[in-house]
Amino acid sequence: MGFGLPGAIGAQFASPNSKVVCLNTDGGMMFNLQELQVVATHQLPLKLVVFNNQGYTMIRSSQDTLFSGRRIGSDLREELGFPNFSKVADTFSLGHTLLDGNSDWRGALSRALASTDPEIIEVKMSPEQTYLPRLATVKMPDGTLSSPPIEDLTPRLGDGELRGWLDRNPPGSDSRK
Repeated sequence: MGFGLPGAIGAQFASPNSKVVCLNTDGGMMFNLQELQVVATHQLPLKLVVFNNQGYTMIRSSQDTLFSGRRIGSDLREELGFPNFSKVADTFSLGHTLLDGNSDWRGALSRALASTDPEIIEVKMSPEQTYLPRLATVKMPDGTLSSPPIEDLTPRLGDGELRGWLDRNPPGSDSRK
């Protein structure tokens, strides 16, 4: 979390003639918001897609799963604030496109991606949106936490299906796809 924008800047410098699109979240943006000045100073044509879910969805999800829905510091109900990304774009003299479901999002997205100027593309999302597949830690009856192996993402496959796949693609083999 927080690596998206600096990584995209590095990719754009490394390959200046390529179209670089960074997928980020509003929470992840807050880690390195100041890097937008590098984008502005060098007029890097990268496209920064910000999924605005009004908080830290992954943290909310963990709090719901592991702490019986007791949330703190992860959404707007807890007086957590995020900037207006249109104003952020204006501050750094970047373009801004808002995709909020109430507009011609396909056309707006096409125009934003076709532009050669730096652009923040803000996608408004439900604060309750979940991300799948994902690695989901579970709380055991004794209160300890258990994380499954990386290949057992949520939503989980049945044990037979996962075991069959692992038998056909053993760890360390080149056939794991």
